[in-house]
Formats: sequence, C-alpha cells, structure tokens
Amino acid sequence: MKKSLRKDKREWANNIAQEAEDAAKCGQMKDVYDATRRLCCNPPKKIDMVRNKEGNLLTKEEEVQQRWKEHFAETD
Repeated sequence: MKKSLRKDKREWANNIAQEAEDAAKCGQMKDVYDATRRLCCNPPKKIDMVRNKEGNLLTKEEEVQQRWKEHFAETD
C-alpha cells in the first residue's frame, strides 16, 4: 500500500512538473507559478500584525492598514 501511494504521489508530482515545463516553454509564467505553488503546498503567509513607529504591536486591521499607508508614504 505504501509503495503504491509513493508511486502515485511521484507520478502526480511528475505530471505537475511536466505541465510547468510545457508552460515555461510557451512563456506562460502564471501557469508555471501555479504549478510550483501546487508542488510546494505552502500557503502564502499572511501578515496580520505590525509594529508602529514606537514599537507597539498593532493587531486591528484598520490600524495595520493605516501603518502600511504611513510606511509607504514615507518611502516615496
């Protein structure tokens, strides 16, 4: 049973890798990225807390958004 599962998983990964190669040859980078993401199985990390200028942790969505606005306004 374990051998069969490993074989199936390897075939699944090889099929996705082949799809990614074919997409890369055609210049379809979005499809390459999607295939890579499916293989990695790591969802993107969400940043839901940041620190303000004084170093205090902001956890409310509105405060976090406001801090990001301030940050990008300063870098312009």
